[in-house]
Amino acid sequence: MNLADFADEELVAKVQEQGAGQPAGAFDELLRRHNPLLLSYFRRASHPGEDASDLCQEVWVRIWRWLSDPDPSRRFDPARGSFRRVLHQEARNVAADCFRRRQRDLRGVHPEGEPVPAESVPAQPDQESDVIVADLVEAVTHRLDEKERTVLSYLRKGAPISQICEATGLSQPTVWRIQQRLRQAFKDVLDA
Repeated sequence: MNLADFADEELVAKVQEQGAGQPAGAFDELLRRHNPLLLSYFRRASHPGEDASDLCQEVWVRIWRWLSDPDPSRRFDPARGSFRRVLHQEARNVAADCFRRRQRDLRGVHPEGEPVPAESVPAQPDQESDVIVADLVEAVTHRLDEKERTVLSYLRKGAPISQICEATGLSQPTVWRIQQRLRQAFKDVLDA
């Protein structure tokens, strides 16, 4: 029996049959099959400070817990969608959670509601750095199309991705791609 010959949904059924305490050969095959795509997704979608492999691991831990859940009502049902769709939805959830954690850290509050130590919060810019930032933003803004300028405006105000999506009608992947282009545009201006 070669697990590579099985469809994703058959492997999921095997994982659910095995239960949490059994060897995870079918789960390993799912991981081998889909982890490269997840890594690629997180390398594109995550902040440069995050490790894409850590985010992938978080997705697989969530998937393992979900598949190992003994409650039959929480079992995978192929009628509700493919395993690949579920996996990609979980990846988007992990990316969104990561973004929210980063936003809370930047605002100086941990998820538990405790203040972040002062030395880890970015210092308030002085007037000279405000002028430098304003010049940099102006140099980059001339290179942007209307959608990119709008997203940049929201990002500068500290708006979360979900709010940008609601206000602009853009999807999360589109906003993330624009965010990547903005990073590259700033880098190009700084390198020039």
